[in-house]
Amino acid sequence: MKVFYKLLLVCVLFSCSPPKEDALTTATYSYTEEEEPPVSVDVLSVSKNTLVPGIKASGIVEGINEVTVISETQGIVQKTDFDVGSFVEKNDLLISVDNKIAEINKNQAKLELDSAFIDFGSAKKFYNSGSISQAEYIKAESMYNLKKAQYENALKAYNDCTIRSPISGYIAAKADGISTGSFINRGNQVAKIIDSSSFLLRIGVGERQIGLIRKGQAAKVSIPAVDELINAKVEAVAPGSNKDTGSFQVIISWKNTESSVLKSGMSASVDIDTSDKNPVAIIPYFAIVKRENKDFVFTAENNQAQAHEVAMGKKLGDRIEILSGLDVDDMLIITRVQTLKPGQRLITRNQGKSGDWR
Repeated sequence: MKVFYKLLLVCVLFSCSPPKEDALTTATYSYTEEEEPPVSVDVLSVSKNTLVPGIKASGIVEGINEVTVISETQGIVQKTDFDVGSFVEKNDLLISVDNKIAEINKNQAKLELDSAFIDFGSAKKFYNSGSISQAEYIKAESMYNLKKAQYENALKAYNDCTIRSPISGYIAAKADGISTGSFINRGNQVAKIIDSSSFLLRIGVGERQIGLIRKGQAAKVSIPAVDELINAKVEAVAPGSNKDTGSFQVIISWKNTESSVLKSGMSASVDIDTSDKNPVAIIPYFAIVKRENKDFVFTAENNQAQAHEVAMGKKLGDRIEILSGLDVDDMLIITRVQTLKPGQRLITRNQGKSGDWR
């Protein structure tokens, strides 16, 4: 008979417990200490940070402009006026090649052009007066255009005998064998010139990072030959990826204030500042619990689990922004979240701040 009364009492208690609702924030439960012992969970103190404080990459330093000068003529070198390490201004003479034949051809082409111009002018006058046929007029016009093209080619060949620097900069390389009296062929490299008034660093980043980089963002460049960090900025961001590597190119630039130390070709690393101006709460993504198309997290309050609906922002890897639903210093539960129930008693272990979690 005593057993019967005990069973009847248990049935009455459960039947009188408030019903369990679907939404986590409104769900209520009734437990005894025997039925629901405290569960041990890890927690993080909610704190603000930026999703990506910086993006690190490395590359090779380049001058803001680097050109390789190629000969477009052939002949005997008459004069050289540069050497490795020397500075040249734009249009400064590098080498001159024997131009006697080129000058003769230019002068002859000019005479023929002048003659064709006179003939074409006369033909145009006679054609307008009806003295010659259209065919004769077109023939004179064609001859003039031909002589004009021949003169332009002869003039270019003559000018090509004088090779000048296309930019201002330092001579980084001089081709072997370039000296007075040597023979140069068309297509031979003459020199490499580097404008080191500013420098570039080309880096490749992945698809998760490229969306965080914007033109004009600040960056810090570190070069082994320089003791301090160099202030730089993002100069350009590629609109598409490299089909061979899958990475997106980003160009970093800065003014050269260490001209005696920095050289094109040096290795360097860069840290791009992609941090937002207004930090927000950052938490591990696995702390999110989804129920009925809503997003919830659990916090520990008075050693009990409490559910909070949250609004999420950007996500990167295992970290996500929380725009609303959590306050700074809330104790966010990060373990056992899929099996927790609101009101469940807890034993907590603090694992630090959520904004610093990696």
